[in-house]
Amino acid sequence: MTKEQPPEAAPLRHEIPPPPETRHSTLSLTALARYAAKSGYFPDAHTEAQAAVKIQAGLELGFGPIASVTGIRIIQGQVTIGANLIAAAIKRSDRYDYEIVEHTEEICTIRFIRVYLRILGTVPTEIGTSSFSMADARQADLHEHDNWKGYPRNMLFARAISNGAKWFCPDIFSGPIYTPDELGAEVDGETGQPIDPEPEPEPERRPPPSGTYTSPTGQMDAAGNVQPPTQSPPPETDAEPTPHQRLQNLISEHNITGEQIAAWCKFFGRERIADISEANVESISTRIETQIEGGA
Repeated sequence: MTKEQPPEAAPLRHEIPPPPETRHSTLSLTALARYAAKSGYFPDAHTEAQAAVKIQAGLELGFGPIASVTGIRIIQGQVTIGANLIAAAIKRSDRYDYEIVEHTEEICTIRFIRVYLRILGTVPTEIGTSSFSMADARQADLHEHDNWKGYPRNMLFARAISNGAKWFCPDIFSGPIYTPDELGAEVDGETGQPIDPEPEPEPERRPPPSGTYTSPTGQMDAAGNVQPPTQSPPPETDAEPTPHQRLQNLISEHNITGEQIAAWCKFFGRERIADISEANVESISTRIETQIEGGA
């Protein structure tokens, strides 16, 4: 009678939560960037291109789109991420982990550990420690900044985790990684995010000169055709016409089409002829007169 052998024990494994989905089609990335820029929620992503760069940089580091657009900044051509994202990437890794050894208002010490050996059933090993103290901050002239005065524990942790990531696990980030504070950006001590300057007020739009055509140009009818101006030209006066009046006279005299007017407005980034600067209006008028003389 054969004696049954007990089943072999399964090797000890370190369970790692799967990283967020990082594959997005070009269409979805473009759409996400467009929505992020149009939402107005992200001060450093005013354009679709800026948002797309932040999202793509985050995806390459394993972060989702919203985490990327909020936590990643491009400073001096370098990709920077907040300390919280650095810590999350290390914790999520199947190769590394960290433990806080000491964390006070004077020093933060973090122990970095290699954990992928657990897959083989062996004990994780320490690969080094990273410390940053207020003495280091004073040596680097950081201690007088408001964020270091108000949130020393947060700032010490940010420097310790960033240095440790560069020293002991750069392969997670495909190279050295920096926090915004390390590249000189003024950051919120509580969140670690750069403090964005107040947006500049939009320049005041000048009202259109009196007597000029003021209805929108380039409007389309139901058939999709651009409609030319319908308002009659301004009455003739003895006074020297303004640049806008001069252009309006040329439009009326030479039957310039609505399509051409719309093209001028689009070229100068304006909705109406009246909103184009006088200097640019003068250049349009001069160009029209040159073409008329050349064709005469």
